[in-house]
Amino acid sequence: MDCGTRPIRFHQPWARQGLSSKQWGDLEKAIHLYLVLITQTIVSVVQGTGASFPFVIQILTGCEILPNGTSYSFYQSTRDRHSLVRFNLDTGEWVAAPGDEMAQQVCHSFSQDRGTSNRLRFLLQNTCVAEILSFAYYGKGALKRQGEARPVLA
Repeated sequence: MDCGTRPIRFHQPWARQGLSSKQWGDLEKAIHLYLVLITQTIVSVVQGTGASFPFVIQILTGCEILPNGTSYSFYQSTRDRHSLVRFNLDTGEWVAAPGDEMAQQVCHSFSQDRGTSNRLRFLLQNTCVAEILSFAYYGKGALKRQGEARPVLA
């Protein structure tokens, strides 16, 4: 996904079949809004701490269907290749990297916005899992040709 223009790019023709165009558009908007909110929060915290710019923020988020049929969803972020915060989906709480004051402040800011935390939890535990199952269903022919690879959405 391109954060500036929002479109989700499909690399396989069957990937788009799981949702209508409107549903994909709504999902793109939700993801884009979430990324903007995260970026604004982190920049605000960095400015408040007096840390130097530039820096690199990386976010890894998605879900995976395990061979036993259970799913695993995740959200992790790093700043300049060091752990920053992660989201504990079991508790719905943000967890800061130990010993990092900036991570503590980002975690505190994220924790104040329960609405965003609840939406993220829903997107990762429900929407993401439903979509990966849809991708697996519509792409099972392509997946079989590739071997028994597990589908992952990140």
